[in-house]
Amino acid sequence: MKTVHVAVGVLISAAGAVLITRRPDHVHQGGLWEFPGGKVEEG
Repeated sequence: MKTVHVAVGVLISAAGAVLITRRPDHVHQGGLWEFPGGKVEEG
C-alpha cells in the first residue's frame, strides 16, 4: 500500500489573523474554506 504524507500549515499574525483559502467552485467541496495544505509524494 502506498504511503501518503499530508502537510498542513497555519499562519497566525501577531494581530491574531489566520490565513485560510477558499476552494474553487468547480472542484470537490467547492466554495468551502480550508487551511492551505497538500500531499507530498516520495521521489
